[in-house]
Amino acid sequence: MDKYRSISILVLGACLIASASPLAASPNDKAPFDPSKALKDYAGKTIIGSKSSDAAKKDSVITGEYAEKCAALQLRNCTGLQVQIYPSFRGSWPGAAPGTIEKMTFQTEGLSALVNWGIEHKQETLHHMMIGPNQYFPKWFWENNYTAQELDQILKRYITTLMTANDNMRKMNGWNIFNEMFVYKADSGEYKKDGSERLNCVWMRMGFEADRSGLTGKAKINEQHPVVFRKALQYATVASGKLEIRDCDVEEINRKSDALYQLIRHLLNSGVRVDAVGFQGHLHANRSYDWESIKRNIRRFKDLGLEVYITELDVSMGTGWKTGNPFPKDYEKRQAERFYGLVKAAREAGVHRIDFWGLSEAVNEHWLVGQNPRLFDEQFQPRASYQAVLKALYDTQI
Repeated sequence: MDKYRSISILVLGACLIASASPLAASPNDKAPFDPSKALKDYAGKTIIGSKSSDAAKKDSVITGEYAEKCAALQLRNCTGLQVQIYPSFRGSWPGAAPGTIEKMTFQTEGLSALVNWGIEHKQETLHHMMIGPNQYFPKWFWENNYTAQELDQILKRYITTLMTANDNMRKMNGWNIFNEMFVYKADSGEYKKDGSERLNCVWMRMGFEADRSGLTGKAKINEQHPVVFRKALQYATVASGKLEIRDCDVEEINRKSDALYQLIRHLLNSGVRVDAVGFQGHLHANRSYDWESIKRNIRRFKDLGLEVYITELDVSMGTGWKTGNPFPKDYEKRQAERFYGLVKAAREAGVHRIDFWGLSEAVNEHWLVGQNPRLFDEQFQPRASYQAVLKALYDTQI
């Protein structure tokens, strides 16, 4: 018996065997559930992915202390690689302000290396991210007083550079063009404001255009939409891969997901290409979720002709928990239930792709550190959450 099989059986028995739990149920019309399987073994046509940064980060599958283990875990479980190259954080943008826009250069080596690794290992590559709020860009950029016209020049130069380098526009399977452009509240459909604070978004300075969604009444959340959406999608049309827009707290039908739905209808009616929508999937163990609402939400975006992705799935304690505070005794059980619930709902509604926000806690440098939000522990061993996801994939096989 290999180590995955023995550890998985112990974890499953200790954490998920309760007869009242949906995790214990198994269909009778197929082979018994095998806890030693990898995620991709039960995924069918659903792409199962996880993120990797470039060689400068711990979670890289290319070089570094954990690269070999990260790559092995990725290839055993995943058919998709999400290439995380932010504009800032040693990413694609210059660290200091250039003298002129014409002198602005963008780094593409990290992106291209991951794209090539993904192709070599037959992974469906998805880029993250192109445009987002200020916090993802170097401070000099959001403290600069660029005009709308100058921002447009930068936008086109930036997108074109990343896509033409290494022939990425034909190699990459998908591009996350926009991320977190709405206010961070599920009950708000407002766009972020222009400004020089980290949660503002200077791209809003490019202006707004009238809504063309065709929606009325309560379904019409915003009268206008930022021009940057249409412009960036037009510049990105050279790519053969899918063009994706994503946000957080939009898994269920709420005011924010209504606003995202309206935006995409507006863009489609404006004649620009949008191919996919992403629900981040950062779930909290201290709240419940309406899985039926999530399924209805997925289906309405699919009805627009879009692919739907779960792009950054993990489960943490959530709001109100402080580092160092004890977890509830049933924390792992809660995590497992939420992982199971979302993956099951997503698969039943027909999502195209499910990506986890990293696989192992060993390489978690800054995101929810100490909350164990991932499927594998610091020793790259499967946690109860892994078995929950595996069981959800098994239970939703077609």
